Amino acid sequence: MDFEKFEILKGRLESYLDANAFSIDELDDNLSDPGNKDIRAIFESELKEAIDTGAISREEFQSMTALPFDDDADYARFLQEVYDYLFADGEYPEF
Repeated sequence: MDFEKFEILKGRLESYLDANAFSIDELDDNLSDPGNKDIRAIFESELKEAIDTGAISREEFQSMTALPFDDDADYARFLQEVYDYLFADGEYPEF
């Protein structure tokens, strides 16, 4: 499978984390589908990279999802909460 950098991450963020249809549990179900094992690995890697490097700016994320953030720290906290919820049994993310 060949994908453009962050294609998997951005596509799922737009589809599942939209402010008007926030469905992180459906995202978790999608990533947990046995047929999406490779997609899950790519999504996890891309999300971790986006958190670590800021590769997806707050403005870009907001244009994809319409989720409001007061500042970059609030946005970074949210992304980490999403990661923890999906991959480390963390608490439900607050936005």
